[in-house]
This record gives sequence, C-alpha cells and structure tokens, in this order.
Amino acid sequence: MDDDHSNVAVLLLKNKAQDLPQHDQINLADDPRSKGMPAPTVTKEQLEKRAAQVRLGGKGTVRRTVKAHHKAAGDDKKVQGVLKKLGVAPINDIDEAIFYKSDGTSMYFAKPKVQASMQSQCFVVSGPYDQKSAADTASLVAATAAAH
Repeated sequence: MDDDHSNVAVLLLKNKAQDLPQHDQINLADDPRSKGMPAPTVTKEQLEKRAAQVRLGGKGTVRRTVKAHHKAAGDDKKVQGVLKKLGVAPINDIDEAIFYKSDGTSMYFAKPKVQASMQSQCFVVSGPYDQKSAADTASLVAATAAAH
C-alpha cells in the first residue's frame, strides 16, 4: 500500500477515536512523517471508495487479509530427499551438458551440477539451461572440440 494512503487511514482512525468533528478534506502537512513532501489532499469520498475495494462483505465486515504467496521450496526438499536415498555423489569438473530432444531442440547446460550413483545407475543434471536448436548446439560442440 502506498505510504501516503496509510497516513490518511491513521489520521482518520485518530479522529474517530477522539470523536473530533470530521472534515471533508484531510491535510497531511502536520504529519511529522511527511518530511518535506507536498501534502496530498484526500477527500472523504476517495477514502470510502478505496476502503470499499478491499472489503469482502458489506459495511462493518473485516477487510481482506493479504494472501501469503507460497514458494515451491517444498518440492526442492522432496527431490533432495529422494536423491539422498539414492546415494548420489557429486561429480566435479563438468563444464557443459547437452540433452537432445526429439523435436529438434536441445537443452544446453553451461555449468551443470552433476550427481551420480553407480549402484542405482542414476545421473542427475541440474542447473540453469538454454533451449537451443540442434544446429546451434552442434556448432558449439565443434567449437569446443577444436579448442581442446
């Protein structure tokens, strides 16, 4: 929420608590938190319009709470738990990995994190990758082979 709007709501609550006469316009120039900013003038109608937008029911109901956005970290923990059960060990010194797909594109991993388990014959390649066409990837492979 914008900081100016929260200041207006605080001043309105203070006025209601003290049973002071309400004015049609509220000026925030006297607020010590404004720090030299131009004082916005907000009408009572504007405040009522904004308050009506965040209310779920009719007059006197509680305002809507902010929904917490859950991250997908739980899935990552589950994957790590399965990998731990498989007994994978990290393999270092791998510069790139390329997976060719049947539609003619490829997934190119520049610096992948590679883990392997020889007992379960399982390889895990993770990290950021680029979608490229097979022709682009072939030219990259040729350039890398020529450099070595």
